[in-house]
Amino acid sequence: MLIKTYVLIEKISQVSNTLYVSLTNSYSKRIDDLLEASEKALQVSYDEAIPLVQEAFNFVDESTDDERKCKLNYTLSRIYFLKGNYTRALDYAKNGVDVCKNSFEISPLLRHKIFNLTGVIYQEQVEVVSATAHFMKAIEALKGLEAEYKQEVAGVYMNMAIISYHNRNFTESLEALEEATRYMEELDFHVGMFRCYNTYGNVYNELNELDNAEIFYQKSLKIVQKLNNSQYLANTYSNLSNIAEKRTDFEKALRLVRKSISINQLLNSEAVIAVDYRRIGVIYFELGRVEKGIEYLEKSYELSTELGSNKEALVTLNSLADACSKAKLWEQAYHYRTLQGKLKSKMFSEEKTRVLSEMQVHHQLERKQRETKILKASEEKIRVYADKLAESNQELERFARVASHDMKEPLRMIKSYLSLIKRKVDKLGDEDLNEYMFFAIDGADRMQVLITEILKLAAVQSKSHKMSKVDMNDVVFMAKNNLRQVIAERNVTVNLPSSLPIVEGNMALLIQLFQNLIANGVKYNRSETPQIDIKMKEQENTYQFEVIDNGIGIEEAYFDKVFEMLTRLHNRTEFEGTGIGLATCKRIVERHEGKIWVTSEHGKGSNFQFYMPKAKM
Repeated sequence: MLIKTYVLIEKISQVSNTLYVSLTNSYSKRIDDLLEASEKALQVSYDEAIPLVQEAFNFVDESTDDERKCKLNYTLSRIYFLKGNYTRALDYAKNGVDVCKNSFEISPLLRHKIFNLTGVIYQEQVEVVSATAHFMKAIEALKGLEAEYKQEVAGVYMNMAIISYHNRNFTESLEALEEATRYMEELDFHVGMFRCYNTYGNVYNELNELDNAEIFYQKSLKIVQKLNNSQYLANTYSNLSNIAEKRTDFEKALRLVRKSISINQLLNSEAVIAVDYRRIGVIYFELGRVEKGIEYLEKSYELSTELGSNKEALVTLNSLADACSKAKLWEQAYHYRTLQGKLKSKMFSEEKTRVLSEMQVHHQLERKQRETKILKASEEKIRVYADKLAESNQELERFARVASHDMKEPLRMIKSYLSLIKRKVDKLGDEDLNEYMFFAIDGADRMQVLITEILKLAAVQSKSHKMSKVDMNDVVFMAKNNLRQVIAERNVTVNLPSSLPIVEGNMALLIQLFQNLIANGVKYNRSETPQIDIKMKEQENTYQFEVIDNGIGIEEAYFDKVFEMLTRLHNRTEFEGTGIGLATCKRIVERHEGKIWVTSEHGKGSNFQFYMPKAKM
């Protein structure tokens, strides 16, 4: 009946494992489906895409691979970046970077993307040092794979061009753009071509070469009309509006920027809306509509501040101050200049702190790299030594098994002949010979017990024991059943919790563990009614068990020594034992990635405690 029960338990365990794998695969597929749906929603509205990705996070658990975790953070960061919420975007980007740093499972392409996006966000916040550092990591992620990822390499050139553009290094920006454009046109990659042409237009716009700027913006417009991309279309209208504004064609400029803002309001792209508000405000000032101009510029400043876009807030304050000065609104102009000064000071202070922090991290990284080189120099020697040590351990384990087995046969022969001799000695009635025979047979019996215990210990250390879900109620039941004779003879009481948990382990070893500990508590016990209390406490990832007896106890000086092999604290005339039982317990617990220890008050019993890992769900 018991065998059938365990067969049933094993089948249930197999079904449970199958269900667990099935559930994990189901979660992974659900995450992938939601990510795919979010990409489609992104073409309609950023706000429709965000809940889909956030829902996908609900299916993340310990079994979720790092690639998916990183992709979720990357996707949500990208959406918030497109919305212009750089604070939220940076939070998720940093989460993705952390996953990359702690995992080797992330694909080079995704690793490149998350570092690149983080750099772009820092770039938007005018944190050049942090942006450059992450762009360099993005390049490093694709090292050796440049031919395979031409598009991504071109993207890095694009980002370097944009950094140079923001730092007003226009010559360097144009050189990087030439490389990026060559790649994009070779690949016929329209999105990349749009970015190149658009950036060309921005550079020429800054150089005040308006004809060249308009040529590239018009090329951008043709590309974006093929792409049917609302975001890029809005950006192109805004840029063409800027050219019209510089040519003092303010009505045309206002018409084009209104096209841009109507698209961005549909997309709910708040950062770009802030830019459009600023541009509308400036145009209204140029048209002499001062109150309307201040209204839109104030809206731009408030939205930029709310989004954490210091760069745009700074530009808007400058526009407000300039516009108010032209309109001879001196007090308001002074107010905006004061706010601009405070914001510049704050940004400088924050950037200085970040630079110092990054320098410290860089210093620590260099030191770590030096240490790594030193370690690598001796890595081969360590590996060879570890291989030799493992081989030596295997030889020792083989020796213990073979020696124990080989000793059993001559020992059986000795015991057999001693039994024959004893029969003849008994007939002689010689008391001295009887005593000698008693010692000889007793020695052979003890040798047999010792060999058996050594074999058990060797089996624990050498066998590859399969781990699975084990019900500790069954384990303790089997241990008690194996000891039923001694429990009955000594009138032992074994107290158990109403229910014991399921752990990750090997049933045979765990039965042996509890059997040894219960037997130990009975053996070293002078009480007429020995008592064993088994208790359990649940921890975060483990279960802690206690096996408490009312025996003779152990002095504190021997708390560690009792787990050593062949350690005996008493004479055989007091208590029988081999000194291997507790050593075997220690090996079993260690095989389960646990730890065992004892607390005791001499003469008042012992408390053996150990912990076991929880079964994986």
